[in-house]
Amino acid sequence: MDGGILSIWLKVCLSKKQKIILKQYESYLQSYKIGYSFLYGYRKLEIMSNDERSQIENAIGYIPKQELAISGLADPMFRAIEALLKYFGGYLAIGVDVSAIDKPKGEYYPIITYDNYFRDKYVYHLVSWEFVAGYFNRDDDKGIRDVYSLDRFSLNPKS
Repeated sequence: MDGGILSIWLKVCLSKKQKIILKQYESYLQSYKIGYSFLYGYRKLEIMSNDERSQIENAIGYIPKQELAISGLADPMFRAIEALLKYFGGYLAIGVDVSAIDKPKGEYYPIITYDNYFRDKYVYHLVSWEFVAGYFNRDDDKGIRDVYSLDRFSLNPKS
């Protein structure tokens, strides 16, 4: 099983309560001993060029404010990303060949960037939780989705 680091782009910056929920969720996932971490935590998202900024705003209707970088093994990481996107909103920024996918589900937007000399072109996609669920996690059942769900963590805990 492969792994790596991926970025979720959030519409707004997380509140203190949301950061607490995120920390609890990380501890919960680590209890399964699957080698998981919000390695870089959360940081202000910096978009490199005006062209990239314009493409993003035209695609999703806003400029994301915060980045949540996650590291881990591929299968559990994509399950957690699906749950995080469902809970907090936003998009996963990832290089994926959408043309190779038969009838992709969910939202996906190509963003084209170039190096400083406009020689090398790089295409990445902003994809929704529905896309992650239908592509990366397509074989997961309700039981595994419940394990990764953030529904057990509440912003308004009942006394």
